Amino acid sequence: MLIEQLNNEIIIKIKSTSNIDEIQAFANYLGFVEIVSKSKASTEQIDDLIASVKKGMWERTSKHLS
Repeated sequence: MLIEQLNNEIIIKIKSTSNIDEIQAFANYLGFVEIVSKSKASTEQIDDLIASVKKGMWERTSKHLS
């Protein structure tokens, strides 16, 4: 693995033999951290949003299971 910083970007190079799903999950997490760091939302607002998303996901999933 190689990590480089160029101007205002950080570049991470990983061998192509790595598990792409795990790398994508990690990239998604980093994107989340970047977005949250810019947010002015309170913890309570974030918790409410997460609960709403989970509820919506469950409702969509349960329709497909029935």
